[in-house]
Amino acid sequence: MDDDTHHDEGAPLHRQLTTVTLTAKQFESLYLQPRDPRMEERYTRQFGNPTPFGLTCFILAHIPLTMDFLNFQGATAASSTTMLGVFYGVAGIGLYLSCIMEWVMGNTFPSCVFGTFGGFWISYGILLQPTMDIAASFAPASDGVNGAAATMAGAATRAYNSGVAMYFVVWSILGFIYFLAALRTNVPFAMVFLTFVCALDFIAAGYFHSGVGKFELATKEFKAGGAFAFCTGMFALYIDINLILGSVGFRWSNPLFDISHFNFFKARDKNSEKEHEA
Repeated sequence: MDDDTHHDEGAPLHRQLTTVTLTAKQFESLYLQPRDPRMEERYTRQFGNPTPFGLTCFILAHIPLTMDFLNFQGATAASSTTMLGVFYGVAGIGLYLSCIMEWVMGNTFPSCVFGTFGGFWISYGILLQPTMDIAASFAPASDGVNGAAATMAGAATRAYNSGVAMYFVVWSILGFIYFLAALRTNVPFAMVFLTFVCALDFIAAGYFHSGVGKFELATKEFKAGGAFAFCTGMFALYIDINLILGSVGFRWSNPLFDISHFNFFKARDKNSEKEHEA
């Protein structure tokens, strides 16, 4: 904040610069990381908080994709191809950069989350990339089709749909592990992963059923997955608002409902464990 003061008429204007300093505890509360007393305070003075950047990059790719799954304004799952630039340039690159910055800050959990999600968006973009012809490579050779026809034929095969579905199943397992870890942080962050797991399970089921020709059921499952994924984006946006407003010193901020203090979620005391073993 700038404070302009005048002394006597005709006297020069003096400008005083006032800065706001956060304590290490306040600074660490901005992170999606269980507080660790071993965190060195010098990092809080040298670096900014990279978490809002990572969340924003995720949101910019995730929410529009869920709108495609929910058929907003006539969009369909095929409309996701228009988002390839965002998948690569914003979510992919942005989340990898956030991963590195969180790692430098010593925030292992957010670093791991941002790094793996960066890989998710790039790999998902490659799956949708028309020039890759991934779906077309599954088209039966006997059909003698190519181009868009081959893509449609390949996308209808059981082998293609099962392969994509299994990818989402493994991501669902990883998401559940992240959900358990997020129980040491706050409610919205835990809900990000809980809704994400539900979304992936429905989407995986949609691909499995598409592979066996149950397209009507698959369509409903894709929409249900899109709905849960939309909730994921809203929880991430809720956290992002808190972090961005907090970074510029807003007096008001939406509560994050810290749950790390519950006994079930508390870290084990290594000293007491050693005494018990002795």
